[in-house]
Amino acid sequence: MLSAADNAEHATLAAANQAALQTAAAAVMPATAIGARLSRPLLLVSDLDDTLLPCKLPQLPQHEQAAAAFRDVWNRSRALGLSCKFVINTGRTLPLFEEAWAGQGARLMPQPDAVVTGVGTRIHHNTAQGWQEDVTWRARMDEGWNSAAAKAAMDAVVQHFGGTSVVYRDAAEMHEHKLTVLYKSELQQALLPLLRQQLQQAGLRATVIEGNSAGPWRFIDLLPQHAGKGTAMQHVMQHYGFDAASTVAAGDSANDLLMLQQARTSIIVGNSAPEVKSWAAGAQQAHQQLHHLHPNPQQQQQPYCDSPHVYVAKASVAAGVLEGMQALGFLQQ
Repeated sequence: MLSAADNAEHATLAAANQAALQTAAAAVMPATAIGARLSRPLLLVSDLDDTLLPCKLPQLPQHEQAAAAFRDVWNRSRALGLSCKFVINTGRTLPLFEEAWAGQGARLMPQPDAVVTGVGTRIHHNTAQGWQEDVTWRARMDEGWNSAAAKAAMDAVVQHFGGTSVVYRDAAEMHEHKLTVLYKSELQQALLPLLRQQLQQAGLRATVIEGNSAGPWRFIDLLPQHAGKGTAMQHVMQHYGFDAASTVAAGDSANDLLMLQQARTSIIVGNSAPEVKSWAAGAQQAHQQLHHLHPNPQQQQQPYCDSPHVYVAKASVAAGVLEGMQALGFLQQ
């Protein structure tokens, strides 16, 4: 077990390493303006709202400029024939994603090679004929899933707490593999155990994803057992043939955590939710402890990545993603 002194040393090393990386990334915006491109193969799997484009954040000119710079880096790299894939991993259902994309997304973002929607319940690949659903992934969602039983379990929770305290989201936000409710935050300690009890009684294995904790209301998604942004990212990696060292996840909110945790390298944008930043701080400390115990990569059982497992950007949204890409060595002039 590491001593308090060792933990303090590791925290200091983590802070110093993070500061050095942020210093190295400080010039990312000027670099993108004069022709930066990817320096090595990259599969970027990123959330959309408030990670690449502002949603709850104010629509500021610098956010639009950063999004355009991100687009230019990606399009320039594609034109050079570099090995790269860009995948959006969003909580939105496909219709709501297309609605958002029709606005500033299509104008400011590079075309994604694939889009993961519904908190990892659907995957669509971008083809000449439009979005083509990944039928293998769709079949996996059906494994062990009973949409009627899931709805009955959630209905029991709504009835128990009352329809003014637990509220289903609009139909456009849900489908047969995704149920979403809003509930009053003070109910969290009682609601989640009751939902899990209802699922157990129904013999239903499911994934429960919690949303951000800010404000008087929270939301939860009830999904099939294999669903989630993390498992969907793993499927996309296999589909496109990228290994963990060439894959980076980027996110800002609580429903991104499974994706961020399952990626070897991830970027946390500066406007991330408190619970995401809290997890990132712990992950960085753990990485420093691993490096301290095994300074030689060959001594580790798992492949070692010289860059931090988690990079916490100072900049927000797309500028933060670019900052992370620069700091982690994925950009060059």
